[in-house]
Amino acid sequence: MAAANQVNQYLGQAVNNHQALSAQFVSLFPEIAALKTIPEQINAVAALAQTDPQRHAAAVQLITQGNQLAQTIQDGNLYVQSVNQKAFNSWAHEQDKAFEKSHPEVYANPDIADKAQRAALQVLREAGLSQQEIEHHWNTTGMLRDARVQNMLLENVR
Repeated sequence: MAAANQVNQYLGQAVNNHQALSAQFVSLFPEIAALKTIPEQINAVAALAQTDPQRHAAAVQLITQGNQLAQTIQDGNLYVQSVNQKAFNSWAHEQDKAFEKSHPEVYANPDIADKAQRAALQVLREAGLSQQEIEHHWNTTGMLRDARVQNMLLENVR
């Protein structure tokens, strides 16, 4: 997680740099920034090559730097998501193992485990959770994955 935190700090700096580049582009090329569509902006930058080669070079340099920063931000976000997903998967596995260890009688018999799972799902639905919410809180937030919550659900359906 320390690596992910470092990447998050770096990403924050990259986002700030990208915003600064965008502001610089707007201040240097307001006529291009004011255009509504990307094709219009591309054509305006291309036209600068004929009318003002130095401004064209400066625009291209800022655009290139902005694109590189945008790619860095995207790559960093993917890395952080991957690290976070691995950490969640590890935690979820630990929670499932802790729950299974607390209730070997349930997992010794697949029929009992299946009935308990169906009954727990029914309790959650009766509490007003949709199937989508149940899956989200099991697979994403972990609220239902916590071994303590699994224990409460099992006790509720016994």
